[in-house]
Amino acid sequence: MGKVWRLIVVAAAAAAGACSEARKSEIGDPRWTTYAETTAAILASNCHPCHSDAVASGGYSIDSYLSAVARRDDGTPRVVAGDPDSALLAAARGERAGHVRVSEEDLQKLQDWTVRSRLAPKPYRVHEKGWMNPGDTSAFHGLALRRLAYDNATCQSCHGQDLRGGVSGVDCQSCHTNGVQACNTCHGDATSPAPPRDLHGIRVTTALGVGAHRSHVQNGSLHAAYNCNVCHATPSTPAHYANYGHPDEPPADVTVRSAFGLIASWDRDSATCSNSYCHRPSQPQDPRPRNTTPHWTRVGSSEASCGTCHGLPPASHVDNRCPACHQASYSQSALVAARHANGVVDLGTGPDGCSNCHGDQTSPAPPKDVLGRTDERLQTVGAHRAHLEARHQLRGPIACNECHAVPADLHDPGHIDHLPPAIVFPSAAGVGVLASTDGARPTYNSSSATCGSVYCHGSGTRAERDTAPTVNRTPSWIGSTSQAACGTCHGIPPNNGVHPAADLTQCVNCHSATVTSDGAIRVDRDPITHINGVVDFN
Repeated sequence: MGKVWRLIVVAAAAAAGACSEARKSEIGDPRWTTYAETTAAILASNCHPCHSDAVASGGYSIDSYLSAVARRDDGTPRVVAGDPDSALLAAARGERAGHVRVSEEDLQKLQDWTVRSRLAPKPYRVHEKGWMNPGDTSAFHGLALRRLAYDNATCQSCHGQDLRGGVSGVDCQSCHTNGVQACNTCHGDATSPAPPRDLHGIRVTTALGVGAHRSHVQNGSLHAAYNCNVCHATPSTPAHYANYGHPDEPPADVTVRSAFGLIASWDRDSATCSNSYCHRPSQPQDPRPRNTTPHWTRVGSSEASCGTCHGLPPASHVDNRCPACHQASYSQSALVAARHANGVVDLGTGPDGCSNCHGDQTSPAPPKDVLGRTDERLQTVGAHRAHLEARHQLRGPIACNECHAVPADLHDPGHIDHLPPAIVFPSAAGVGVLASTDGARPTYNSSSATCGSVYCHGSGTRAERDTAPTVNRTPSWIGSTSQAACGTCHGIPPNNGVHPAADLTQCVNCHSATVTSDGAIRVDRDPITHINGVVDFN
């Protein structure tokens, strides 16, 4: 047991015996030069214009004791207890660029505060001078507790069981406002328990103990804030820092979630993780990601930008329009960070089924299309609902498999295994049975957005004999429903050499199962009697 612990034991014994009585053994020395009584005023009169909280030139402020003795962000000290060559003293002597020498009296007091008084914060009689200085590696109370595996029993003898004052009257939470055992008592700051600062007070991201901690625990453009337990065990018991009664020394244990089919690992020497889910979420055989082993200490250098974790698109994909399939992860084509790199592959926007990616709760047909659009002037929306809802009132609804191969599974051939546009009238069993009736050869031209040679629109061996000028055998998919009005698929009457001159009210004479006496198509029949592949006569 070293000098520090002998002092602690003395203090504890005094407290346990008669803390209200005068102490027989005084550890402190009332003749110290302290920050509170002397140094603060000297620093304020000489340094305040450049080194206040408001200005903090070089990141250094002298407005409080802890900021005055704080190390630089990279961990190098500005002032070291007992060291007459400390940077602070060199600046006071005018030896550093941009500084002028202070008065001899002030310089002597600063030297005494630094060397003999070991940067004492204020007069006290129980602890050594460096007890409140995080940079004093021989006496700082945080390091002393660390060597005891954070056993607070000695502290509690004076400061009370809850460390809120006890017989000493000094509340430990006056400094540790979130609690003595709060995460950010040892690392992090008031905004987050994650470094910076690390256990050694370092704040630069090039340090291993700092690195990309904040990049992970704060909301980013590619992911929402991660909890610390994604990489570290964070138990509710003191085992995290007490290490079961033994001093807890670095490095911290790191456990990384593995990517599919791989085993994740953390390499402390190279400061990289590999095969982690977060940085390699796609299949192991995807060769397209640019950086699946990011460097922990290269923050802000695009180590985890879009395309580093999976290809754009991954090798298993053919469509590079991410929002087309992962709609829940996007809003107006902008990535929703909370739905990305979250351990779930979000497809579509809702429950499983066709409507998850296109259509809505009433129908799997657009609108909306796979990009969430509803404008019927777009080919991906177009006349889908006009067909499925029979808006033209020429027959009942047209099923999806009249134009498309309807997949039973997401990865069925012809579904997502090709670039857009969607395949229309594929050569597949059960597709386009009505559309190809009577020898019709249905086609779709995506350049002009028109159908051609479709039975439903006046094609086929018999229908093509009709030369009536009103027939439109190449309707526009993005046009109006007027393209499917009576007279657009056959003349009124058909001009095929068979029908005599007649108007709509006379069609009932031969086709009463299909049309009413006023010339309206009967769409309430089951089975359907119009555009059904059969010419129905009375």
